Amino acid sequence: MKKLIVNLCLVVMWNLTASNVWALYYTPTLDDIASWTQQDISSLGLAPNTGLSTTDNRPWTQDVTFAGTFASSSSSYDAYIMIGTNVTLDLSGYDEYILSIYNGNENIWDFSLYLKDTSGEVVTTATPIINTNRTNISMSLTGLSAIDLSNITEIGFKISATVPLGDPNNPNTTNYPDYTFEAKVAPVPEPATIMLMGIGLIGIGGWVRKYQVKKG
Repeated sequence: MKKLIVNLCLVVMWNLTASNVWALYYTPTLDDIASWTQQDISSLGLAPNTGLSTTDNRPWTQDVTFAGTFASSSSSYDAYIMIGTNVTLDLSGYDEYILSIYNGNENIWDFSLYLKDTSGEVVTTATPIINTNRTNISMSLTGLSAIDLSNITEIGFKISATVPLGDPNNPNTTNYPDYTFEAKVAPVPEPATIMLMGIGLIGIGGWVRKYQVKKG
């Protein structure tokens, strides 16, 4: 049993180190994310007669799905959509802004986080996420001076890609492309939650040890 308790302690310490528990990060709640809408979009916009679809997947899964289809073009172009909300937010005490994003489409899409204040914006370098994969995307706020972190006016994420040639309205074309995106977005669990779980495991191990000693 002593060996089990030691192993539990090692697991807890590894998780605390891996999760960077000492960093203070901001992650929106699911209620916040569910209220996000289209804030900006590339010039051609979404396909005719379509819009951004938002699905709150609770209680089945703890995330929100954003989906849509970009307009087609006779030549390739850089398509993007920025999804978020207008806020009055003070992030000056945080080290990171972080989201968990799952790419539900069959193609690779690029994902970024963004923040805006009254005079400008900061967008992270795009992170490619392959199909059916989930990635935590973060923006370091430490030393960030391009915007006023104490006066954030908009927050969200960006989906982008160079849309290929073809016409999504004509499935008979040989180079039929996929203009559709689908992202499942979720908060990232706080490191403190992991820490409390670890402390609980250690406590259970200690209780079992104490019980066995008394029993013996």
